[in-house]
Amino acid sequence: MNHSGKHSNPIIRQNRQAYSRIAAEWLRRRDTDFDHAFHDRCRELFLKHLKGRRVLDAGCGLGFDSLAFAAHGLAVTAADIVPEFFAGIQSPPHEISSVAMDISAPCFRDGSFDGIYLFASFLHIPRDLSGPTISAFERLLAPGGVLFIGHVNSDKGLTEYQVDNLLIENNPAQCFCHPPRELESMLNAAGFALLAVEQYRPAQYPSPCAVQNGLAPYQVVAGK
Repeated sequence: MNHSGKHSNPIIRQNRQAYSRIAAEWLRRRDTDFDHAFHDRCRELFLKHLKGRRVLDAGCGLGFDSLAFAAHGLAVTAADIVPEFFAGIQSPPHEISSVAMDISAPCFRDGSFDGIYLFASFLHIPRDLSGPTISAFERLLAPGGVLFIGHVNSDKGLTEYQVDNLLIENNPAQCFCHPPRELESMLNAAGFALLAVEQYRPAQYPSPCAVQNGLAPYQVVAGK
């Protein structure tokens, strides 16, 4: 399905264009630029709290996590604003549904999922849309459902930053930070209860971008 459409928010448009430009190159590099151990730890944290089978990988990118969830026996829906990313998850035997969608405006019925997984995708949602997006995810979850957000805080107090050269030169993407307490407040306001907070780090941390902007990764699991 394709619900990506045209976007009135200029930041969402810019980020979509930035990732569309690098889709083919990112797919080509997928086996060399991937931190398996970091992704494994984040998925394990999510799966520890997941009680059902229906999972939405929101902002799935190249689909590494979608593939891993499917291999785990879960019913996976992969959603991303860049449909070119789905090329790596469409071949059999993977039974993964794919939806081209702006994750800040999800297009599913209430209660459609038992778990929603956001790995490094919430950081692209503009701050004025972050609270409403979390509320939308709460509605998509069945009772007892869980939400995972892999996010970043800035030790320098930044609320947003720009990646000027996303994989290629002159390809800017806008990103947004939230301290863990601010994210927890948004989760609570949407009806979630905090289940876990971790501070797992990727193998290449800190990257030059992380140093420049004081970025500190963290992971949150919240339950409905």
